Amino acid sequence: MDRLGRNYEDVCDTIREFMRRGIVIRTVINNLTFDGATKDPIQQAVRDALIAFMAATAQAQAEATKAAQRAGIEHAKQNDHRAYLGRKPSYTRDQFDKVRALLGQQAVDIAQIAMETGLTRQTVYRIKDDLAGAEAALVVWGCEGTAFGRDVDVHATINPTVRLMQNGTKLKQYPLALLERSLIRRFPPPALSAG
Repeated sequence: MDRLGRNYEDVCDTIREFMRRGIVIRTVINNLTFDGATKDPIQQAVRDALIAFMAATAQAQAEATKAAQRAGIEHAKQNDHRAYLGRKPSYTRDQFDKVRALLGQQAVDIAQIAMETGLTRQTVYRIKDDLAGAEAALVVWGCEGTAFGRDVDVHATINPTVRLMQNGTKLKQYPLALLERSLIRRFPPPALSAG
């Protein structure tokens, strides 16, 4: 039930809209069926009460999960200053400095800044909205002067990707492992002579 909306009202509204459209909703765990076909006022009241109870339970569970997550993060921060650093920045110090300089110029728009720096527009907006936080992220992650973000996208270090750029325009984005395999097939390393 909690997947149908963000909170109690949203879940109830979504289910009622489905029933108005003639869609039958069946829960997997409890095998309950909700539909709009019933005309008996008692059955409608029971159905609405069950929907309200299940939606309220789902919202309470979601809030409890968020509270437990926040408590876990705070605990990790208190015990190990490197345990929870947040998202790793997708920009270098040079890119950050260039974005900050270009934001100071009123005539330059976000799309142009993104093209000139090789960053996405969303990244430029994130930097613009919180300059101090963006700079702090560079310091916390120890990304001072490192060159990641332009060619190699390390949003997820598990599956890094390579951006193929031409004249500042992003053409394609490929998994790094795929490109490495492709390059090795095309340009095999020279054979070492035993000697």
